[in-house]
Amino acid sequence: VQTCALPISGFAYGLIVGAAMAFFGPLYINHMFKLPVHGDRLDVLALSVFMGAIIAQKTYTMLLYAVAEARFVSFGTAIVAVLAIGAAALSSIWLPAVRVIDTLFIAVGFGVPIVLMIGDHRYRRAL
Repeated sequence: VQTCALPISGFAYGLIVGAAMAFFGPLYINHMFKLPVHGDRLDVLALSVFMGAIIAQKTYTMLLYAVAEARFVSFGTAIVAVLAIGAAALSSIWLPAVRVIDTLFIAVGFGVPIVLMIGDHRYRRAL
């Protein structure tokens, strides 16, 4: 597996899933579960970024475990999750509950790709 292809394939797949979630998520929820879809553009953006980042992380980690150990990415993802929960808890003091969830999703959605880029840089530097 080409090392440069690892983050690109993970990010590409994450972008595809995030975009699909943004465009087709409300239709899917309405059709499959017969639930009305509520939320504004920030809600959709936060959920799409979050889902895209999670898919990118899973894809990247799965590919990286095939060629090396991905301990840094695993620990980094856990640290991002703890920091995001902390940011969401802190923001709950002045934001409504919906925006607290958006804060969590956005923090994870931007933090995880940063961990993936740092992990890829560390992996390529060690080669």
